[in-house]
Amino acid sequence: MLSLKQYVYPALVAVGLFVGWTANGWRHDSLELMAQKAADKTAVVAAKAISKIEVRNVTIRQEAQKEIQTNTVYSDCRVSPDMFRMLNDAIQDRSSGDGGVSGSGAVSGRVDGGVGSQDH
Repeated sequence: MLSLKQYVYPALVAVGLFVGWTANGWRHDSLELMAQKAADKTAVVAAKAISKIEVRNVTIRQEAQKEIQTNTVYSDCRVSPDMFRMLNDAIQDRSSGDGGVSGSGAVSGRVDGGVGSQDH
């Protein structure tokens, strides 16, 4: 025969689980209700504050602010065709893997192998 313990303990566990589950549901519902009340109260306060805002159309009559130009372009700076050629030669030398400066007058700063150039 089955003893009383085999029926009582599982029944107590089941009742305990049911009571705990129900109490947790009540607690969860209570928290949701509090959150909903707080949200409703906040909405009412925000609506009152928004309704107090006075909309006005105002024409502002001022001088326009002057912009400060930060990207200066020097229109006096012109580069001669010889200088373009030297710059292009230097760029080509660098792109070919040569890290040095070309010997076509760029070392001395002279154009077309003038006095003081490195070409001998």
